[in-house]
Amino acid sequence: MARGTEPIDLTVEEYVIRRLSRPDAVDLLVDESAPRTEELRAKAVALRSRIRVLTDAFADDDDADAAGFKAATRRIKARLADVEAQMACLQRARILVDIVTAEDCAKAWEDLMLDRQPAVVETLATVAGRVRAGLDLLACPGEHAVQGVGAEAGADRLP
Repeated sequence: MARGTEPIDLTVEEYVIRRLSRPDAVDLLVDESAPRTEELRAKAVALRSRIRVLTDAFADDDDADAAGFKAATRRIKARLADVEAQMACLQRARILVDIVTAEDCAKAWEDLMLDRQPAVVETLATVAGRVRAGLDLLACPGEHAVQGVGAEAGADRLP
């Protein structure tokens, strides 16, 4: 643990354990607003295909406008990035299930591999401040806060 980060590490850990110990923590495993995986995969495949078709058309047309090609490619890639971000959202249940379903959330947190702890924290909160390397999500020197995301934003703000 880096010098001077222990208080924020403990604050983050306390937030995670407290949030995942609540009776409604199981609700975090379901995101009704998230599109289904199959729909997102189909969109991603279609967008990648459009990029390939656009690239092939550009390569075959000696008179094609390079600026137009770049602009169209950039727009499609931006849409693809949005779809991929939505797909990442669907990973929330996989990330949280071991702790949410555990009888002892604190023990389940301690038992997590260090590389999984940041994923849990990132799923639940935005962290500002210096924390140990395993939990360094957003470094803002001199500022220490844990802000819950979603419905619990503001309810679990810790100094």
